[in-house]
Amino acid sequence: MQNKKAILILLFFLIIEILFFLSIQYSHNKEINKHLQESTSRLNVKLNTINNSFFFGMAETFVSQIINRPEITKLFSKAYLATPEKKQEIRDSLYNLLIINYEYLKIQGIIQLHFHLPDNESFLRFHRPYIFGDNLTDYRYSVKMTNQNKRNYSGFEEGRIFSGFRYVFSLYHETKHIGSVETSFSFKAFELQLRQRGYKHIGFILKKNVINTKVFESEKNNYTTSILSENYMHEKKYIHYAADNQNILEQIDNKISLKIQKQLSDNKCFTIYEKLADDYYTISFISINNVKGEPVAYIFAYNKDNVVAQYKNRNMITQITGFIFIALLAFFITRVTIKNQKIKEQNENLKHASIEIKESEAKLKESNSTKDKFFSIIAHDLKSPFNAILGFTRILLENHKKYDDEKREEVIRLVNDSANNAFNLLEDLLTWSRLQSGHINFSPEKLHLKILLFETITNLQTQADKKNIQLLDTIAEDDMIFADKNMIATVFRNLLSNAIKFTNNNGSVTISSKKQTNSNFLEISIKDTGVGIPKDKIQDLFRIDKDISTQGTEKETGTGLGLTLCKEFIENHKGEIWVESEIEKGTIFYFTIPKTS
Repeated sequence: MQNKKAILILLFFLIIEILFFLSIQYSHNKEINKHLQESTSRLNVKLNTINNSFFFGMAETFVSQIINRPEITKLFSKAYLATPEKKQEIRDSLYNLLIINYEYLKIQGIIQLHFHLPDNESFLRFHRPYIFGDNLTDYRYSVKMTNQNKRNYSGFEEGRIFSGFRYVFSLYHETKHIGSVETSFSFKAFELQLRQRGYKHIGFILKKNVINTKVFESEKNNYTTSILSENYMHEKKYIHYAADNQNILEQIDNKISLKIQKQLSDNKCFTIYEKLADDYYTISFISINNVKGEPVAYIFAYNKDNVVAQYKNRNMITQITGFIFIALLAFFITRVTIKNQKIKEQNENLKHASIEIKESEAKLKESNSTKDKFFSIIAHDLKSPFNAILGFTRILLENHKKYDDEKREEVIRLVNDSANNAFNLLEDLLTWSRLQSGHINFSPEKLHLKILLFETITNLQTQADKKNIQLLDTIAEDDMIFADKNMIATVFRNLLSNAIKFTNNNGSVTISSKKQTNSNFLEISIKDTGVGIPKDKIQDLFRIDKDISTQGTEKETGTGLGLTLCKEFIENHKGEIWVESEIEKGTIFYFTIPKTS
């Protein structure tokens, strides 16, 4: 009989082991994805700052202080209606007046200074002064719109020679519109700014169809097809891996090229990671829109990423540690089960003993009742999630080819919910078991209550959102407590989870705090608008030997251990926990925690 029970317990823990590994892997992937999203956001913010603040401010200052001088605007105002010979005179004069300024601008990263007539005709390109007279209406949207609407346009734009981040300003002489002027910053200028902000390796690619339709034929040999995608091209002078002596960047590009085709074709901003030798690298891609709002290019950055490496190492350590811990727990529970059976046999033999023995027997029965509750939870409460997991996986196995993606996703979500229920029960069982055996260390420290609560609310937000329940935090910003972080986090998690569980859809849960008069304790309350608790059950809420576990308003299940853990953890802090409730009006749980050491 004892051997059969031991085998059943070992089988149970084998299932727990599998669920544990799945849960850890899910959390690991979620952690990695969050880090990658943050990397994308950081690069995007820095690019916007450089473009909209730094470079635009430089261009605007140059135009207002240098170009908009009367001698410049007066000279340029005569160009539109002038004869070809006169236009050349004006062009030469304008070039001579501004060439020193242009050379200075080149040092600052500006690659173009370009004047346009009101009909969008190119009048003077300082970077190619011998090319002029071509009409830009069909090629340069920013020039066309600046002259048409008499207002300034800025942003990335493809050009006949260069593509760059352009700032086009409408020009006037004595209130008369005389054309426009443009300053452009190359990718090199952005690269230098990003290097100053911590990015070592930067790349830039432009869509091939843009090159084919916009660039002068004589200038197309300045571009080459990108390793990352045959649909994109590099400017040869800006190839990011050209000076990479170890060929690390080129190796990374070859490894990730197939992985990123879908994101590139969808013009998404994204970050991926890749391992090369013993190092992890993150590569962030930011889609660049032109002034029309069309995606035409990408700026991307490489970083050696120790955070990903830490996540990977921590995940491996957690998996190994979890395996060892669950194996030891299985051994411990098996021994407790066998010992419990022996105790029951001994109790039968001590029925007719003396009063002293009977009193000892009563205490032993109480202890056994607690253990029976423990194994009852294992045998009964875990049965439902495992039945659900087995049922849904069988349905998915038999019908996955017939189901569409939406149906498969629905079944997988149900499996995940059942697995989470089983995992939550395991957490409470392990915590209760360690508490009973005295293996939980009590390590109080100074904690910011609002931050601790925020972490718990974040983890329960999905559970609340499913029932459209508002989680209202009215904790004071300066409330500090002296407590064991893990214990109080467990208290918050159990009480808030219960409040959500027993609150109907569209309800609310409010967390408040109050300083107790003449006391070094803080009183915390968690109030819900739920179904309430019958008065005859309130007195048994915190007892392990009383089975008061009930289903929530949406048939949610619980372990029955949560409130017992809460009581013992609060009492470890010399605090108190109590409850007030009224049927159909809601419940308030109160507990006290030391404010300082």
